[in-house]
Amino acid sequence: MDVRSSSRVLTVVVAGLALMGAGRGVRYGLALAPGDTAPKIELPSLTGETRPHVFGDHAFTLVNFWATWCKPCREEMPALQRLSDKHRDDGLAVLGLLFDPKSDDEGARRYLDEVGVRYPTMRASLDTLRGWGGIGMFPTTFLIDREGKVVRRYVGASPTQIDGLMEDVDAALAGRPLGSMVLPETAPPRSREDAP
Repeated sequence: MDVRSSSRVLTVVVAGLALMGAGRGVRYGLALAPGDTAPKIELPSLTGETRPHVFGDHAFTLVNFWATWCKPCREEMPALQRLSDKHRDDGLAVLGLLFDPKSDDEGARRYLDEVGVRYPTMRASLDTLRGWGGIGMFPTTFLIDREGKVVRRYVGASPTQIDGLMEDVDAALAGRPLGSMVLPETAPPRSREDAP
């Protein structure tokens, strides 16, 4: 076998191994995308109880990663609570996953009270973030279907993104296609007059 043939065989073997591994549960280290299986959730609540969240018990689940120091998280959370209130009877579950090693459970509960959040919140670890493909920005929210598959991932919480998330939830529960993906907004370039 010459070098060219060996290279082709190696390429086919590597591609085959990659395809065999595709779709086998969670892909650690890669951002979860639509169609990927979401990791199981069994984490401690802010009162210390640990119980699993079962995606199959709900038509859709919003899983929201947040932190107490995150200003956009604070701006997004009331909208998530409104979605929870509006669609609870339609099969929507909203679940907050707090990643904030410096906050204690009592302080986190006070924070949620101030913001008006009543949906369940659990304490996430670094391993939890890794299991979801790495969470590089807060807030990050996933829309998950009853089969435990990612429908959409939302990164950030601009007013436009929050509106898009709310419209997507309404559409998903009504059996309609989701709207266009709203990407995180970037800050406008600074002018020389704004420079320090």
